[in-house]
Amino acid sequence: MKTQVIHLELHDDAVSVRDKMSWAKTARILLVWPPRGRILARSLDLLLLQRHAASLGAQFGLVTRSAEIRRAAGELGLPVFVTIAEAQSHPWQNRTSRAKPTRRGPRPNLQELRAEIHPPEPAWLTHAAARLTFFTLGVIAVLAVVLLFIPSATISLDPKLQTQDLTLQVSASQNVTSVNVAGNLPAHKMSVVVEGSQSAQATGQASVPDKPAQGVARFRNLTTSVIGIPAGTVIRASNEPAVHFVTT
Repeated sequence: MKTQVIHLELHDDAVSVRDKMSWAKTARILLVWPPRGRILARSLDLLLLQRHAASLGAQFGLVTRSAEIRRAAGELGLPVFVTIAEAQSHPWQNRTSRAKPTRRGPRPNLQELRAEIHPPEPAWLTHAAARLTFFTLGVIAVLAVVLLFIPSATISLDPKLQTQDLTLQVSASQNVTSVNVAGNLPAHKMSVVVEGSQSAQATGQASVPDKPAQGVARFRNLTTSVIGIPAGTVIRASNEPAVHFVTT
């Protein structure tokens, strides 16, 4: 049978040895004590290692020459060997055997014991009407407690009205797409052609000139120097309404 041989060090304790045993994948685990030093000498340490080996489903053996450890292992029924070769060549047998428990009295009646521990409920308690009544009372009690402790209040708000005046300088532009707080308004160019005509019958007569009037204007020079009057000079008559003439 395959055996996992684990050599212990002087610094090992029950925790570190259990970790080493957990890595074993064989049916037998053999712990080899160092030739010198005193480790895991307590019966409690060996008992913990024995239980850990049992949880792994493996047999647990020791190789040591220490009389103290061999005595503690013998009390627990652990197989102890002097050398590794001896452990691999001899069968492992526990030196202690558990006695089978014997019954000293008649078999107890489980139904009677159960009846003593769990007595039957009263008949009225198992009735459907009683259960419904208790359930209804419980619901009413819970609702009463909830209504009693839930706070309630009425809040009335009177909003204050205040008129505010704000003067903004606005401008319209075709480049603006929406109204903004800066005062810009979107504008759109629209062209409309308006045409109309109206006619009415004349009720009188009026003279309408068709060419400029002509006349002769005389200028008198009251000075001793020569005065030239250029063409295009505008002169005005003294009567009313005033009439203007242009020299040619």
